[in-house]
Amino acid sequence: MTSRVNLFTIGSHRPFLAQLAQSWLAGDLGIGPMDDPLARIDTTFYLPTRRAARAFANVLTAELGGTALLPTIRTLADADEDEFLVPEGLDPEQLAVQPEALEPPNLATMPSLKRRLILIRLVGAAGEAMRRAMTATEVSQQPVFPQSVAESAHLAKALAELIDQVATEESDWQALFELVPDDHAAYWQLTLTLLTLVTQNWPAILNEEGVVDPATRRRLLLDARTARIVAGWHTGPVVAAGSTGSIPATARLLSAIARADNGAVVLPGLDVALSDTAFATLGEDTPESASHPQHGLFKLLDVMQASRADVTDLSGEIPTRQTLISAAFLPASATGAWPSLRPQDTEAFENVTVLEAGSEGEESLAIAMAMKASLASDETVALITPDRNLARRVQLDLERFNLTSDDSAGTPLRETSPARLMLLAADAWQSGFAAIPLLALLKHPLTALSLTPAVTRADARLLERLALRGLALAPGFQALREVIHQRALERDDEAIRVPAIRANLDPSDDTRALALIDRLETAFAPLAVLPPKDTPFTAYTEALFAACEALTEAGDPTGPNPLYAGSAGDAVAALRLQLREADDVGLTTPMAEAPALLEALLAEAVVRPDRPADPRLHIWGPLEARLQAVDHVILGGLNEKAWPSLPSASPFLSRAMMAGMALEIPERRIGLSAHDVEQALGQPKVMLTRAQKVDGAPTVPSRWLQRLSAFLPEETGQQMRQRATPLLAAASTWETPPKISPRRRPEPKPKHPPKRLSITDVETLIRDPYTVYARRILKLEEAPQLGLPPGPAERGTLFHALFEAIAPTLNDTPPEEWPAAMQAEATRQLQALDPFPDIQALWAQRIARVHTTLFGSRAELVRGFKHARS
Repeated sequence: MTSRVNLFTIGSHRPFLAQLAQSWLAGDLGIGPMDDPLARIDTTFYLPTRRAARAFANVLTAELGGTALLPTIRTLADADEDEFLVPEGLDPEQLAVQPEALEPPNLATMPSLKRRLILIRLVGAAGEAMRRAMTATEVSQQPVFPQSVAESAHLAKALAELIDQVATEESDWQALFELVPDDHAAYWQLTLTLLTLVTQNWPAILNEEGVVDPATRRRLLLDARTARIVAGWHTGPVVAAGSTGSIPATARLLSAIARADNGAVVLPGLDVALSDTAFATLGEDTPESASHPQHGLFKLLDVMQASRADVTDLSGEIPTRQTLISAAFLPASATGAWPSLRPQDTEAFENVTVLEAGSEGEESLAIAMAMKASLASDETVALITPDRNLARRVQLDLERFNLTSDDSAGTPLRETSPARLMLLAADAWQSGFAAIPLLALLKHPLTALSLTPAVTRADARLLERLALRGLALAPGFQALREVIHQRALERDDEAIRVPAIRANLDPSDDTRALALIDRLETAFAPLAVLPPKDTPFTAYTEALFAACEALTEAGDPTGPNPLYAGSAGDAVAALRLQLREADDVGLTTPMAEAPALLEALLAEAVVRPDRPADPRLHIWGPLEARLQAVDHVILGGLNEKAWPSLPSASPFLSRAMMAGMALEIPERRIGLSAHDVEQALGQPKVMLTRAQKVDGAPTVPSRWLQRLSAFLPEETGQQMRQRATPLLAAASTWETPPKISPRRRPEPKPKHPPKRLSITDVETLIRDPYTVYARRILKLEEAPQLGLPPGPAERGTLFHALFEAIAPTLNDTPPEEWPAAMQAEATRQLQALDPFPDIQALWAQRIARVHTTLFGSRAELVRGFKHARS
C-alpha cells in the first residue's frame, strides 16, 4: 500500500468503456505499460454490472484485434470459485498481516423465493400474535396488521428491502430499539413490536440454514476483497471502474484499490467543471445536497480522504455542453450564478431534442419512429427509461415496423401465456367454475385437455350454449351436469319452448359437453383433495401445476407439454422448482387467498426474450445503461413521479426513525438518478421525451427538464422543441384513420312488416329500427348473458315458492308456530342463492321485513289466514 491515491475520471462526453480500454492499453492509469500480453492477462478489472463487464470484454476484443488474451473481468457483486485461493509464493510474513483474509467469506444465500415465503410466514404470524393481544377496535384502527396473505406478502417484500438496506448501509437493529418513544408517533410502538417479532426469528433461521442475506453476502465479498488487497495478496494490477461507491463496503474496496501499489480507480463522470464552493456544499446531509448528481462521488472522495485535485481527467478537453449541463444542475443555493453562466449561443445543444407528446401512446410511437430513423442512418440507438409501461409500449410500436429490440428488463412472467393459464385455472377453481372464469380458461390457446385446443374450444362453445348462458349455477361440476340433463328433457318436451340458443342441439352435443366436464374434473382432481383452510402454499401450487399440466396436455402424450415451452415455459418450470425447494417453509394460507399470493410471485419473475434482436437497438433501464455508449440516446418518461420516482414511504420506518438508525435519506436515490441523466446528456445525440398526460391526467415535467428550460435561453428551448415537430406530426398522422365518407342511412322495408307493435316497440322503432326488424321479422333472440345473477323475476319466484310451501302446512300447525315454520322454509329457499352471498343477505333482510309485518299482530294474521281458508 502507498500513500498516493491513484484516481481518474472519464467525462460523460466520452464513451466510458472505450476510453477506459484505450487509457489502460496506453499505460495512462499509472499501473505500468500494457504492451506485454502476459502483463495484460494478469490485470483484474472490477465493473459495477454484468452488462458493463460483457460490453468491456467486447471493447477490449476490438481494441486488441480480436485474437488477444483478455484480462480478468469481474463484477463487484459476483465472485468466482478461485478468487479467494491463497496466491502461490506468498511470503509467510504476509499471512500475519491480515490472517482473516485467508478465510473465504460465507457467500451462500437462501433462494430468493424461499426467503420471501419465510418472511411472509413470519409477518403473518407476528400480525396474528399482535391481533390476539389487542381488542377488535384497536385492530381495526391499526392498518399495519396484515389482514390477508396478499397483505403479508406486500409487507414481507418491504421488510426484505429494509433488511437489505440495514445490512447494506451497515446500520444496527439495536439503534431502532433505542429510539425514544416520546419522539415518535404511536405508530412507532406498533412497528417496533412487529419488527421485534420478526428480527428475533430471522437470524436464527439464517443460522439454521447456514446462509446469509444477499446484502450481507455482498458486504462480506467486498470486505474480503478489501482485506486481500490491503494485505497485498492481489496478483497483478487491479482496476475498479465505473462505480460511484454508493455502498459503504464498495467505497472501502475502491479506497483500498486506489491506494494499492498496482491499483487504479476510474470514476464515472466526476464534474471537474463545478466550482469548489458549490462542490463543497454537497457534503451536507440535506435533501438538496443528496439529490445532486455529484453527491455520491463527493461522499466517495470523502471516504477515500481525497479531493478532486487528486483525480486525473482522462477525457481531454471539456466540451461546452458538459459545462452548461454542470451549471444547469447547480445546487439551489448556487443558482444565483445562472445569469453569468447562461450561454449566448445554441450550438452546444444543436443535437439535443425535447419531445413533449400529448399522451403516452403518442410518446411511445414517436420514440419508435425516432429509433427507426436512427437505424436508417446506421446509428446505434437506445431508449433509457425507468417507466416499464413506456418501455413495453415502445417495444410493441417497434414491432409495427418489424423491428425487435433488446429490452433489458424483460417481461413479467405474469403476462406470459403459461402464467395466464395458471391464473385462469386458479380463478376458475376459486369461483366454483362460474361461467366467465370457466370459459376464459377453456378458450385459452394452451387448453387442450388431452385433445387439441381447437376441439376443446368447440366443446367449450357447446357447453356455453347448453349450460352457461342464463342464470348462474351452483358451484361445482355436478351443477353443470344437472343443468345439461334438465335442458335435454326440456328439448324432448314439445310443450316447452326451447330458446333459440339451444334449439339445434342434439344428444351427441350433450355427450361431448359432459365428456368435457369429466376431463375438467379429472384435471382439477389434485386441487380437490386439499383442505380449504390452512392449505400449505407449496402443496397448493404443486396441485395447480399438476392441474395445468393436465389442462395443456395435447393428444400426443409423447411430445413436450406446452406449459413448459419457450422462454416463458422455462421460467414457469424454474418457478415450480423453486417452490419445491421451499416445501419446508411451512407457509399455510386459506385456499381462497392463495391465488393472490401466486399472482404476486408471478409478477416478480421476469422472462427474457428468446427471439433475436437488432444489435443496434436497445431498451435499457437506468441501471443497465450505466457505462454504455450509443450514437443516439433517448431519455423517455421524463415526468415527476416517474423519473425521478419520488421516495416511497416505508410501511415500517418514518423519516425520523430512519435518521435515528443512521440510514441514508431517500433523496440519495434521486441523486443517483440525476447522475444517470447527467451522464446520458453527454452522449453525441440526445432526445428527451415526456407525455403531457398519462392515463388522462396532466403531468409535471421532470425537475431536470425544468432546470434545463430555466437555465438555457428561451431561443435554445424553442429550437430543441421544434426539432421534435416532424416526429410528433408523423406520429399523429400514423394514428389518424383515413377520412371515411358516410354512406346514406339504411332504410329497411320488409315485405311483411309486423301489424301490431307495443308502445315500447314504437319508441324502439324510432330510435333503433334494426332491433325491431331482428326481433319481429327475423325472429332473432338475444342470447342470455353469462352467469346472470338473480334478478326481480327470480325474487318474485322465490317469494311465491315460499308462500306456496308454507300455506298447506298452516292447517296442521298452531298459529304460534307459524313464524318459526316460515323462517325455516325461508332459510331452505335461500340456500339456492349460496353462489351470491350479497344477494342472499339482501333478500334475507327483505323476507325478515315481510316476516315482521305478517307476524306483528297475531290476531290479524289468524283472521287473515282463516279468511284465506274459507
